[in-house]
Amino acid sequence: MQRPFALVLFLAAGSLAALAVPRQDPATPPDEFSYVPPQLRPSYTEELFLAVLTGLYHDGVSNEVVTKLTALDPKSGWPRDFVYSCNICMPAFDAMRAYLARPGFYARKVAADTFGSGLPDEVERRLLSDDASVRRAAIRELVERWMRVHLESKRPTDAERAEWADEMAVRRKAALQLLELYKANGVSGAYETMTECAFCEAANGACKRR
Repeated sequence: MQRPFALVLFLAAGSLAALAVPRQDPATPPDEFSYVPPQLRPSYTEELFLAVLTGLYHDGVSNEVVTKLTALDPKSGWPRDFVYSCNICMPAFDAMRAYLARPGFYARKVAADTFGSGLPDEVERRLLSDDASVRRAAIRELVERWMRVHLESKRPTDAERAEWADEMAVRRKAALQLLELYKANGVSGAYETMTECAFCEAANGACKRR
């Protein structure tokens, strides 16, 4: 699962540029949230981050859409479309923040800072919707496509695909436990209507053969 050295340098350059951009970090959960995270393989966290970041660049997703998706809930102070501390959501959230802080491409005759020309109008409209159910359904479809493309690009064996599926299932189960814990402790706002994690469903769906 090696990545081209040029991509590593590109991501490093983006990280340096992000240092100059003010960050709005989600609030830290209060002490009453006691949760023991599962044992996870760190390499998959990196793969999730890269799958989303690559998808954003490839499609040329607009800053308007990414800003909408990473918005913090005014009541909880946490990302409204992500499960806070979820081991699938947080790599995706960080990838979107990195994308928003991206530099323009250097020495281009035509100014550009991404590759694609943007999402189809219908998809963008759904992602920008103020209806959480509409927005999250669109998130799931989009992110599942990105993760499926990323996984398939590695030409996984049946054993490797099974490892991906097992890891994503563990992360999804933990996210649902977190969501229930937050609700039980009175976290209001966006979590009140959230019954599943759109990013977890996307990651698990991407592991299935078509």
